[in-house]
Amino acid sequence: MSLTPDQIAHQFANREDNVQPNIYAACGGDDYTILVALLFTTAFVGMCVFITTEGMGKHAILMNPEYAISLPKGMFASEVIYVPALMTTKISILLLYRRIFPSHKFRMVLWCVGGFILAFAITGTFLQIFQCIPIEAIWYTDLARRCVNISADYIAMGTINIVTDVVVLCLPMPQLWRLQMSRTRKAQLMGMFLLGGFVCVVSIIRLTYLSNVGLSDATWNDAFTALWSVVETCIAIVCACLPTLRPLFDGVFSALSSAKHARGRFVPSEAPSANTGNSTDWLKLEGISASSGRSTNH
Repeated sequence: MSLTPDQIAHQFANREDNVQPNIYAACGGDDYTILVALLFTTAFVGMCVFITTEGMGKHAILMNPEYAISLPKGMFASEVIYVPALMTTKISILLLYRRIFPSHKFRMVLWCVGGFILAFAITGTFLQIFQCIPIEAIWYTDLARRCVNISADYIAMGTINIVTDVVVLCLPMPQLWRLQMSRTRKAQLMGMFLLGGFVCVVSIIRLTYLSNVGLSDATWNDAFTALWSVVETCIAIVCACLPTLRPLFDGVFSALSSAKHARGRFVPSEAPSANTGNSTDWLKLEGISASSGRSTNH
């Protein structure tokens, strides 16, 4: 059975809930925020499924006239939900950074970046809602209207979205590099965080389709944007959960290391194992006291 992007996102969010009780004494703001993001994303995917049943993905000439109202309404709802879905995911990642890294200056940077993302999301949602005045003119095409250039609006928002993706992705790199551990271990940790770069790739692919939004045969052209938007929001949740799934990765690394050792091609000093002292490094990175298991960051 194949998994849809939304099912994969749910699986990773569930894995995070199963793993984190072994690391954190209590859930933090990042945990609650990623659950909110998951709700928004599920609603967004649901709306995309709905508009597909209403004719999205078909050429306009083949559209059933009875969907002429329900399809634009569904598209409008999905556009409004999309921005909060991505915003809450990014805020969750920033809250995770805040929990992990104790630096006061770094936390101030997080507040600034988070404030910008929140302001951008509010502005973007406002623009989506009021893209046409009156709003009903979006689905009642015979009404007199004033509308923004929706294609230019989407491209601008998509570009800013990619920039914030890159900023959020790169924020922890200097902090990780300063950790007192081997370069191999640092590279592993940085690589785990940098897996979020896949979201940037998906966002760039989505941006290439945004130029087609608003053109003729919208039910066909906009379908590709909707598809990549679904992939983007779901993969964002997966990537947001990856750093907290370190114990699962340690188990995989340990198994691979054992296999290499059995074949005589393994260097013991570089073994990343969940049962070695390096796990304490991860606990310290998470802001956890190894002796008590409680968070030392508030």
